[in-house]
Amino acid sequence: MKKLIVILVLLMPVLAFTQKQTSLKIKLGAGVPLGDYGSTEEEGNFAKTGFFSDFSVEHNFNKNVGIKTSLLSNSNKIDNDAILEYYEDPTAYYSMTSGAFSVNSLMFGLLLSIPMTGALIEFYGMPGLMIMKDPGMSIEGRSYQTADYAKISYDEAFAGGFCYKFGLDINFLVSKRVYLTPGISYYGTKAKFKDVPTKIILNSDYTTINIDYEYKPNILNIDFGIKILLGKLE
Repeated sequence: MKKLIVILVLLMPVLAFTQKQTSLKIKLGAGVPLGDYGSTEEEGNFAKTGFFSDFSVEHNFNKNVGIKTSLLSNSNKIDNDAILEYYEDPTAYYSMTSGAFSVNSLMFGLLLSIPMTGALIEFYGMPGLMIMKDPGMSIEGRSYQTADYAKISYDEAFAGGFCYKFGLDINFLVSKRVYLTPGISYYGTKAKFKDVPTKIILNSDYTTINIDYEYKPNILNIDFGIKILLGKLE
């Protein structure tokens, strides 16, 4: 409930503009990681295809030009199995625990519309701000031969920054106020994590170091949703 209240407060300036040409849009779908973000190469980020959600308010100044405000969320689990492949060793046992990357963004930008009979094609581009959470991870191993034990781990960490998104929605009219909306979009950002405490254990020895690293979540979002017109219909 608190999250919904925050969303409505942030979007109130757009809603207050006018309701005659304003609409709400809610979309859900899949977020496919691209580039290094989804790569399972040694330098990759090992993000798996995940969940995407989009809550938007759109306001049209005329039939072709408008503005759009969106609250976005992407969640992508880490591919533990792919990471552990780099630790394959018949003389040792390795295990790993982790969670899911999450990126939440507030965005505002330009909306271009092409009205058609029974449909509405929309193109948009939006800059914005984001917060990314790294869920943290733990990798540990033990030798079958010597019983040596090693573990490296760090807790969840957060980073913020600039983000951008470009997309296409095709809205199909199903009633006077309601459209069904399949869409596709590209999302990009860079998150720099600094001074993240990392624990290293080797048998009875224990130490903590601070590390810096970055992720570049480039994501192809494929979604489906609903667009609801507000106010009086022309």
